[in-house]
Amino acid sequence: MDKRTIDQAEGLRRLLAGRVSRIVAVAGGPTGVGCTQTAVNLAAALAALGKDVLVVDERTDAHSASATLCGAWLRDGENVRVDAGFSVYAASHFARAGYSDAQLADFIDGAADIVLVDTQLDADGAFSALAREAHSTVLSADASAVSRRVFERAGFSLISSESVLRDGVSLPRFHLCKPLHAANFSG
Repeated sequence: MDKRTIDQAEGLRRLLAGRVSRIVAVAGGPTGVGCTQTAVNLAAALAALGKDVLVVDERTDAHSASATLCGAWLRDGENVRVDAGFSVYAASHFARAGYSDAQLADFIDGAADIVLVDTQLDADGAFSALAREAHSTVLSADASAVSRRVFERAGFSLISSESVLRDGVSLPRFHLCKPLHAANFSG
């Protein structure tokens, strides 16, 4: 993985502490609800705070983090550090076909402080194996002016807004997110 070299003392502290990466799944409904925007903005903000962040891009569309930040040349299994200070790992094939145990271990026990999974739900609406390992999940939604109030009453917070043009009419669109606590399935 393309990582900045950490000093030997930090490496030793991580080894002795048995440190694992914090995994956060970013999820939403269909393509276009802002999951990638949420993952990328969160990654940039955390990187600016000094965190080592890896975005695992499980999406396949033209607006995926890999396509947007790295271009079409980034293939599944490749990792690249972007100018915003975090790394992007292309994983759309692995999300559909399944991650190997070694790949999962690399993400969970890897050197990144935080792994953000821009998750693509499968045909049955289920998370990938990596997204199921998440410590936290963030739901993302784009809403109209009318539905924004419904989302906010359900605990979503406004992240950003923009105007979109529909049939020559400018309409406000609001990007909202809601963090969920990970379920404990042990015992």
